[in-house]
Amino acid sequence: TLARKFGRFHDLSCFCLRGGLSCLFISTNLTLTDYPTGLIVALPIRADNLHQKYVVLAVTTFGFISVGLALLSYPPISNLLSAKLQLSYTESGLITSAFGLAYALMQVPGGILADRLGGGKALLFSLIAAGLAPFLSVFGTFTAVLGWRLIAGGACGIVLPSSVRLLSSWFSKKELNSAMGVFLSLIHIS
Repeated sequence: TLARKFGRFHDLSCFCLRGGLSCLFISTNLTLTDYPTGLIVALPIRADNLHQKYVVLAVTTFGFISVGLALLSYPPISNLLSAKLQLSYTESGLITSAFGLAYALMQVPGGILADRLGGGKALLFSLIAAGLAPFLSVFGTFTAVLGWRLIAGGACGIVLPSSVRLLSSWFSKKELNSAMGVFLSLIHIS
């Protein structure tokens, strides 16, 4: 549907912002357009006015910043959620650690996925999955919240390898060290 609406585009990436999904379409012929469902807001960037590789650097950086947001989204609400769902300390701790476990386990499969699909498609898949996972919590059960954290952690585990793959395909060997330095510095500053 997106390809038909916007035509061919070079790359696509999404990041989470306040529970919704926002997408950046990197293209040379698009203008600012809202996607009609209201769930996804498309922000096409005119690449003829920007160097595309720096747009890719910005998109991957914002994508990885969303990993930090997903990681830190549960701890502030854990006490409220534990009281509402009547969770034990063990169950609450399991939900808290589920993200990190799934994140760690998906690093190698995420790299394989990025190699097979390409960095942009793997990044898109992972950020959409991480953005949709919190909607599982509306079911209001321990299993649903645990599923949310496992899916979000697994999806976010794909972001780093796919971002590195994407950056290494856009930047020359001479520029890659600087690009990776900017990428890793900005995600830690955020």
